[in-house]
Amino acid sequence: MLPILALLVLAPVQAEDDDDLGLISIDDIDLGDGPAGRDVATSSTYTGALNERKAGLGQMKPVTISHYGGPISVRCQEGDIISARIDYQVEGTNEPNMERYGKGIRLKVWGSETSAGAKTITPSKGSGITSTSVPLVVTLPKQVKLTVNAGSYWVEVMKCEGTVTVANKKDDVWVQGDFSRFSISAPNGGATVKLQDDTEVTGTSKITAKGEVLLEMPLGVNVRLSARGTDVEVAHVVDGPKSPTSVSGTIGAGGPSVTVSGRDAVKITSP
Repeated sequence: MLPILALLVLAPVQAEDDDDLGLISIDDIDLGDGPAGRDVATSSTYTGALNERKAGLGQMKPVTISHYGGPISVRCQEGDIISARIDYQVEGTNEPNMERYGKGIRLKVWGSETSAGAKTITPSKGSGITSTSVPLVVTLPKQVKLTVNAGSYWVEVMKCEGTVTVANKKDDVWVQGDFSRFSISAPNGGATVKLQDDTEVTGTSKITAKGEVLLEMPLGVNVRLSARGTDVEVAHVVDGPKSPTSVSGTIGAGGPSVTVSGRDAVKITSP
């Protein structure tokens, strides 16, 4: 007798409803507002402006400008007015701190027949402030005895006459005008001084900088020059010792000393 083979057919198990299987829709997952569920703050900008002016300034009077929170731009023109303006911008993610910083900026301008000046106060940055821009623009009478004190941003002085002293701690200095005496200090930046082609240097002058130095003086100037740097070029006729890194001696008939010292290239040319 042949063995009877029994065929066992297994019917597939009927799947239950998806809801019963506990399937999860992507819409059911709380992904949060950022990586690892953290909120992603939105960057914004807070802006404002400050403006002050004084009239009745005398010519060739001392003017002092002090600003450490941003770049400084000085322009001279005919008249007896000193005006100063700040257009500031604060960027970040913490709006209360941004507004607090902007409203904490202070600008003071003073002026009389004997002296004038402008100074600022900038608060420290709070949390959530990513960047700030606080440029100071000052307009002065044409003839001044100008002193500028700066911090971590560039300084420029344009179209002034008289004397100029600039001390900038961390950035470049750019000066152009008719200055009988100049003193420029840029221990962490470069320096450019451009005198007019009819300027007469009558007082002891100097430039000290870490970066490149450019000095433009009239070819007919009468001074005693001392220039040092990694590579020194002088377009004027100098009566004295010369080397690739140092030039010293008299230009023209001699006169007040002009000292130029840089840790980089030094170039002295004519306007």
